[in-house]
Amino acid sequence: MDAELIAYLDQRFTDLRTSLRQDFRADLAATEERLRAEALATEERLRGEIAATEDRVRVEALATAEGLRTDIAATEDRLRVEISADTTRHIDVIVEALMSKMELVVEGVRTVDRRLDRFSDEVRGDFEKVDRRLLRLHARIGTRRRRRPGH
Repeated sequence: MDAELIAYLDQRFTDLRTSLRQDFRADLAATEERLRAEALATEERLRGEIAATEDRVRVEALATAEGLRTDIAATEDRLRVEISADTTRHIDVIVEALMSKMELVVEGVRTVDRRLDRFSDEVRGDFEKVDRRLLRLHARIGTRRRRRPGH
């Protein structure tokens, strides 16, 4: 091969290599730019999805909290009714026991009242006897005093 052909081919390979490097760098830069744009677009899309998910989760949490508040209020009302019913039953039992005891006391008072009436009747009769005796004694004493002359 002749030197001129070798020089020509060397130049052509050098030019081809330079051209390929430039094309490769341009393709690399274009690919890098495209990937950056895709990465930015993906980042923006993901940020949007995260924000939407955050909003959705916040709404769900608020709904859950409201549901729990409603459940708590219903449980509180139910417990109040149950406690009130239990308290009413307990008071009814206590009242019934007290009524039974009061009936016993009333019966005892009636018995004592009847005994007092009988005792009063007996004592009245005894006092009437004593009064009659005292009147007789007084009458005797009065007659004796009249019979005695110095008194």
